[in-house]
Amino acid sequence: MYRCRELHKCKIQKIVIPPKVIDGIKILCIGTNPKYWEANPLLIFATKVDEQTGEIISNTKVAFFKGLHFYLIPSTISTITHCILRGSLPKYYNNGKDNGYDYSLEMLISTIQDLKTRFHIDPFKAIVQNFEYGVNVSINQPPKTIVRGLRAYQNDCFTLLRLDEVFTGKQLQRQEYQYKIYDKGIQLPKKQQNLLRVELAIKSTKKSKTYGIRVLADLVEVDKLNNVKPDLIKIWNEMIFYDSGMKWRLMNKKQKEKMLYYLDATNWLKFNRKQRFRAKALFTELINEFCASTSQSEILKKIILKIEVLEAKKGNALRNLFEGYEAEKRERFTHLDKGVKRGQNELEKPTPKNNKKSVKIKHPKCKNCSTDISHKKNGSIYCGKSCNNASQARKRRKARRQNTTIENNNLQSLIKTISVSKLRLTITYKQKNLTYSKHYLQDAVSLSGVEVKAIKSIYIKQPYNITLTSYRARKLIRTIAKLNNSTT
Repeated sequence: MYRCRELHKCKIQKIVIPPKVIDGIKILCIGTNPKYWEANPLLIFATKVDEQTGEIISNTKVAFFKGLHFYLIPSTISTITHCILRGSLPKYYNNGKDNGYDYSLEMLISTIQDLKTRFHIDPFKAIVQNFEYGVNVSINQPPKTIVRGLRAYQNDCFTLLRLDEVFTGKQLQRQEYQYKIYDKGIQLPKKQQNLLRVELAIKSTKKSKTYGIRVLADLVEVDKLNNVKPDLIKIWNEMIFYDSGMKWRLMNKKQKEKMLYYLDATNWLKFNRKQRFRAKALFTELINEFCASTSQSEILKKIILKIEVLEAKKGNALRNLFEGYEAEKRERFTHLDKGVKRGQNELEKPTPKNNKKSVKIKHPKCKNCSTDISHKKNGSIYCGKSCNNASQARKRRKARRQNTTIENNNLQSLIKTISVSKLRLTITYKQKNLTYSKHYLQDAVSLSGVEVKAIKSIYIKQPYNITLTSYRARKLIRTIAKLNNSTT
């Protein structure tokens, strides 16, 4: 594609944009004179007025025409008036009726040219602030079933999405974008059954620039729009989703508890990055082994097909996601599948077991000696009491070593500052099977050798809140006593 100063003179390759990809948009019309909009007979501007006093409440003016809102907003730091256009381009092209159809590249170019002619919007200067990128896919089940199956993505859970005063789907809200999944058929005049909308709404110019989209004219460049595809596909592919088909009777008690825990979306908010990685791996393993539903993978294939279908009909040299290509033929289009696992999109190529890693049936083994314990009841992890005791002993020994390391570090810190400290000590003694405690101030510690040997532990109150045991407690007392004797 080659740019020129007049959009209708651009030489554009015979490529059709994926159906219904660009929808909502918000642009800052740099270079547009507000007087042109105010003098335009197609636009009737209104503002907020107090009905009782007739006082103008806001200086912002708004006009509505064929699904688009035209805003005139005075700047707060200068005398400039900003011209902002917001709304659905497909709906504008359809004379304000609806946007439930395939919106091609030719239609987008025609829309931009019409906006340039009617409203003096320069596509090479108008800055894209927000835009929506997505597809409509026909599925074999009610969209509300899919919406109910949405759980979480990374450390966020899906929240309800309200469109036209109706809760039609769910969304994932981030600072720079929103990921929306909802029933598109509800919004159309003639309701279409089982029409699901999957959409990525970019909310900042910073995010748009990462895709190479800065001005309105950039939206007609397919190479730049292709940069948005990986994010749309990646989120759907990696989100936590479950609708039905779990074989609960084949699962043991621990597997059921884990699965039910992961299906609670709020639990994913508690995980750190490492915990989330492990939980996602276990969740995927349980789904692959015990779940008969393939809704997530099937809809993913339909999303990719929907994005590529019109391009494939034109016979372009785009990367075919469903047939094997040589490496040199795919290099130009590797960014299309960024974030999608290799082999995931190959629909027609026969792959063993639907490209999913086969889960081998593992015979349970003793956690301590690796002996086969398949004869024991579900949930058993040891072959007997001796292995259980040995394993618990190792855990206790590890805990003692960790505690010893912490106490040694605390002891060294106390000894370094003992000469300037005023510690309050609680010393615990053990003599003849009797245990008792006494409170001391640091300056008053003066114990005999017998008393020092009977010390079991020392607790040092604020600001340290430290407990020392064994020889570390006795060493601290000897150091304090030596210091007190030298001062006296």
